Amino acid sequence: MDELAPAASEEQNVTRPRRRARWPYWICLLFFLYVLGMGPAEKFANAYPAIRPVYQIVYFPIVMIYHACPPIRPAINWYLHFWR
Repeated sequence: MDELAPAASEEQNVTRPRRRARWPYWICLLFFLYVLGMGPAEKFANAYPAIRPVYQIVYFPIVMIYHACPPIRPAINWYLHFWR
């Protein structure tokens, strides 16, 4: 019975690092989905003007980056134009 206890704790130690290693992946994935979601959201906001205020609030951080960082403007303009 005592021999099983260390094996169980070793098994938990093996699975925990995997779980910890996954959170950066999910953060990056959510970030990219957020940024890439701006194009479809722009199209949707143009089709339904009542949604425009929500769109402006949700994507306010990207708009601020757009105004603060001129080198990124062509990429954002191209992506938004792609969805129009």
